[in-house]
Amino acid sequence: MKRAFVIPAVLVSTMFVSKALLADTEDRGKPSKAEISGKIQKLRMPFIRNEGQVDEKVTFYANTFGGTVFVTKDGEIIYSLPNTSERRGQTGVPLCCKQGSFVRKKTGGRGQESHTGATLINPYLRGYVTQENPEAYTPSLVLGNTVLSLLETKDVQHEIRAKRVALKEEIVRGRINTIQGEEKSVTEVNYFKGNDPTRWKSDIPTYEIVSLGEVYKGVDLKLKAYGNNVEKLFYISPDTDPGTIQVKFSGANALRVNKEGQLEAETDLGTVTFTRPVAYQEIDGKKVEVAVEYRIQEPEFRSQNTDSLRGNTKPEAQTPQPIYGFKVASYDKARELVIDPLLASTYLGGSGSDSCDFIAISQDGNVYVAGTTGSSDFPTTKSAFDTSYNGGGDVFVSRLNRDLTKLRAFTYLGGNSSDRVTSLAIGRNKNIYVAGTTWSSDFPTTKDAFDTSYNGEVDVFVSKLNSDLRKLRASTFLGGGDWDDGASIVMDHDENIYVAGSTGSSDFPTTKGAFDTSFNGEEDVFISKLNKYLTKLRASTFLGGGDGDVGASIAIDSDKKVYVTGGTISEDFPTTEGAFDTSIGGSGADSVAFVSKLNSDLTKLFASTYLGTTDTHGYSLAIGRDRDVYVTGETWDSDFPTTEGAFDTSLGGDAYDAFVSRFSSDLTKLLASTFLGGDFYDFGYSLAIDRDGNVYVTGETSSEDFPTTKGAFDTSYTYNGSDDVFISKFNRDLTKLRASTFLGGGGRDVGISIAIDRDKKVYVTGSTTSSDFPTTEGAFDTSFNGGSDAFISRLDNNLSAP
Repeated sequence: MKRAFVIPAVLVSTMFVSKALLADTEDRGKPSKAEISGKIQKLRMPFIRNEGQVDEKVTFYANTFGGTVFVTKDGEIIYSLPNTSERRGQTGVPLCCKQGSFVRKKTGGRGQESHTGATLINPYLRGYVTQENPEAYTPSLVLGNTVLSLLETKDVQHEIRAKRVALKEEIVRGRINTIQGEEKSVTEVNYFKGNDPTRWKSDIPTYEIVSLGEVYKGVDLKLKAYGNNVEKLFYISPDTDPGTIQVKFSGANALRVNKEGQLEAETDLGTVTFTRPVAYQEIDGKKVEVAVEYRIQEPEFRSQNTDSLRGNTKPEAQTPQPIYGFKVASYDKARELVIDPLLASTYLGGSGSDSCDFIAISQDGNVYVAGTTGSSDFPTTKSAFDTSYNGGGDVFVSRLNRDLTKLRAFTYLGGNSSDRVTSLAIGRNKNIYVAGTTWSSDFPTTKDAFDTSYNGEVDVFVSKLNSDLRKLRASTFLGGGDWDDGASIVMDHDENIYVAGSTGSSDFPTTKGAFDTSFNGEEDVFISKLNKYLTKLRASTFLGGGDGDVGASIAIDSDKKVYVTGGTISEDFPTTEGAFDTSIGGSGADSVAFVSKLNSDLTKLFASTYLGTTDTHGYSLAIGRDRDVYVTGETWDSDFPTTEGAFDTSLGGDAYDAFVSRFSSDLTKLLASTFLGGDFYDFGYSLAIDRDGNVYVTGETSSEDFPTTKGAFDTSYTYNGSDDVFISKFNRDLTKLRASTFLGGGGRDVGISIAIDRDKKVYVTGSTTSSDFPTTEGAFDTSFNGGSDAFISRLDNNLSAP
């Protein structure tokens, strides 16, 4: 009953590369197993035409590294997934597959375009193809008993055998005419089985796409396969209702939509989860979101008596065969509609080292990133302010469209020495403000700016560009005779610019009446306020004690109150009566975090508190709609204050954890606080809050057991190399981890900045040394450029697909 077929030879050699060869290539600096497996997962996998090498009911099949998909003569789509969860911990390729569907206008008319469905990932069925585990793809197991029972009886056996689970989809009341391959692949398959040459097959053609034709009037269906997923594509012509699509689902005991909008199929071997669909339309070059959700209808029932197959007689069981479709909210039916869980991810960089340090989303959906580059060949755009690399490391500012498919504007910004950007803000008139640190005495400044002269060893800079990055509208130095480091920038409703950072300059410019006009010690926090033209220093103050103090992040609330966080080792750091913690926990030699609140003129310290007892640093803060103050950072403090019912109240291992804390606006109460991490190093670098009060955090982790959630984009650290980006979503009270995912490839990947757009899509940026960092088809740059690259990734708010 088990018919065998071969996997294309080019894939066999990739999958079963020997351990000795891998070790040898790693020793010589060649790609590691993690890098190889990452590349394997992105391969386009051909559909193989059946010419007698498999069961006669199969027309085409494709081997992905998550299982096998079969297309039968009757138009059934059967997914065969191995159950190899007992092999967890081995290295190789994660077993998963993706289902999607695409709807677009047909030739000759206007219509809808939608990409429906979602990533299907089964954590219970997750396993790995390895040198130690070649039987996972032994040909005799590919057509297991479960799949054959589907082909022979058209039913799914309730008892799963051959270490496999099979899921089947059928188009309800559709029509199947000619099933054919499209876009012939360069791969050809040879099949030699046994010693009878008459049964040998050679030069079997393969195809990039399998078309099932017009399954409903005006609806075509096609399939694509990749290294780790299978994509189902519906093509809907004009005047055709997407609601006509009905798919019967077999092989599951139950099918439901969970509270996150994901489709969950319960099988005897675990739960298979399809990510929530996302819909949008292209209108005037912009993507407008359209609400869409799965719709499950009453299941059909099929008689099922597995014992009768063995000659026994027992009462027949009723196996549910639920039907699902898609419910789409109102939309412009004269335009394309896209329902797509796979959003966007792109590299950005040149042949040198590049890193994105801040991301912001404009009201019209454009994505602005600022970072630092050592690449003279960074992709520039025509008429940018500066299209030439200045040497030593330059600032760059880039503008991309919402889908990260186009680089709409780019400029270098810098002088003949090193320049580093740390923060970006978008003004009312779409002006772009950036702040950072410069070692360049010739950093570009503008006439009438507050300070056009380089002051000392290192200076802060603040610069203003127009939205297309063609004009430098204002630019100023800010600093004293020693070193000054600009860390964060924020803007109030009147477009006044606030900058925070650290300074070693006793003559750093302060203003009359400011909270503190005297330098306090080795290193102080500074907070400065400039007008929108960068011509006047409206307010400026020191903030610190007798030892070292570092300013990391600044935020402003709706009442123009200014909040700052960072780290301090000063026992006399200014705190206020009634604040949550007014005493430094350690001896003064170890840093703790602080959070401080000042008025808009920087003349009064309204509130100030320590946070932590030792080895704690605040990196980012944000203000919620309720004016509560959220902070993230790093801590190695087992006594770090957490709150009852918080997601995690214990330090994970003998290493740094990320933390997330929520204070009342007057900093007197710690309303919620949690650790976030695994048993190794975890750092929280940036956080953002959506309009529903959910808290998103990104950073860097080296913990294989960093907490992830079911259905997330990537729940496995094992294959991603040294350090990974993490992205985590909490509820407002920090009691529930609603979503959490890894993001990365075979090298080091760091999430530095996070932003949420008005449609609650999640954007993350940072740096990567991974040549296999996950990118998406059609993204601006899908190829690693060398050194380290910046990356930008966009995910849905369930963190289920980039």
